[in-house]
Amino acid sequence: MGSGLGHVGVVQLGSLSTMSKQPFSFKLPLSRFDVGLLPGDARQIGSDRFKDAVIAHFVAQYAGKGESALVTVDDDEITVLTLPEGQAPFDFVMTMLQSGRFQEAVPYLESMTKTEPGNVDVLYNLGLAYSELGQLDEAIIGPSVKGHSYGASTHNFFCNDQPKAAD
Repeated sequence: MGSGLGHVGVVQLGSLSTMSKQPFSFKLPLSRFDVGLLPGDARQIGSDRFKDAVIAHFVAQYAGKGESALVTVDDDEITVLTLPEGQAPFDFVMTMLQSGRFQEAVPYLESMTKTEPGNVDVLYNLGLAYSELGQLDEAIIGPSVKGHSYGASTHNFFCNDQPKAAD
């Protein structure tokens, strides 16, 4: 599913009592990131190795704080979203989808497909999000996930409380 959204990473880490009660997000332009924090072979801005190393860097930073985080890296910026204690990344993204924030949810769902490639709930909801955005080519499930069954509970969870389209 090549969406052109860049590299993404997800990590769910242990909790500490000092963790924030609210999600916290920030964006950092790639030009402001200190490449000296990365291994020597990962300092070429924009390369796949660079993007993977940036994700690993922020994952390690937040791991030391016991936080769950979603990290995305595209061609222009790094986005880090930390989650409240006890909130799973998938549940957080589902709230985005249920409130119609499809564009915002897609990079995080893409992130989850990298860390949990066989998670049918993630794949299913990523396809639904792309469909809602009119990106039907991206919404099609590739051959690598055929054979997985998609539970009706996922569809029902996504569709609950959604306004019906006018006929």
